[in-house]
Amino acid sequence: MRKLDNSIRKYSKKFGDSTAQATVRWAVSTARELAKYSQPFGSSRKANLGAIRKDALSSVILEDGKTPKGKMALKTPEEMIDWMDQNRIRKGRRIPKMDIRLRRRVSLRVFNKAVSIKMQRAGMAKGAWIGAGNRIAAAQKGSGRVTIGSNFMKYAQKHAGLGSAKKPIPGFKPFSQITNSARYSSDPYVLRKSQIDSALNDGKKKTLSWYRYSLRLIDKQKS
Repeated sequence: MRKLDNSIRKYSKKFGDSTAQATVRWAVSTARELAKYSQPFGSSRKANLGAIRKDALSSVILEDGKTPKGKMALKTPEEMIDWMDQNRIRKGRRIPKMDIRLRRRVSLRVFNKAVSIKMQRAGMAKGAWIGAGNRIAAAQKGSGRVTIGSNFMKYAQKHAGLGSAKKPIPGFKPFSQITNSARYSSDPYVLRKSQIDSALNDGKKKTLSWYRYSLRLIDKQKS
């Protein structure tokens, strides 16, 4: 990582960016990665919805057209969501496929409502990171600005208002700050510490790639 940090300093200086500007570009890329890493992983709405449904079906039995009764019944979406969360191997992990005898029964109506709530929460967490990324992007100066496009996770962008950012104060060790205030974004099954670290590293690598690409374009224009 130290080698990567040194490379960013080297290439950002060649591009004409201050260290503060380099942290802004890194923050934008990291915000995009955090949106992707927030569970369910990925940026496709269809794939995210499928992952939530698959996770749910590992712990319940669907009763189509019936309202299940008894101790093994989940009568509300909230009960189903609580049941799912109780049966994760570890916080932040998927639900293992449970023995059919241990699964709870749930009506199709309650199942669909629970999946919808989970999808809404996922969209909030992802959308807030996108909003934070676009807010820190506004702190960039000069040409060649890095942004998160309006078509990236379009379904989640309605929650962009839940993200905020603080632009860097120039100095010896400037840093940019992005914040997600979505209620569920700090839950470990939504975003683990290891996934935050991965997003930071991926964002840094993409920032370095962006500088290299931009400098090549400048060189072509000069030749």
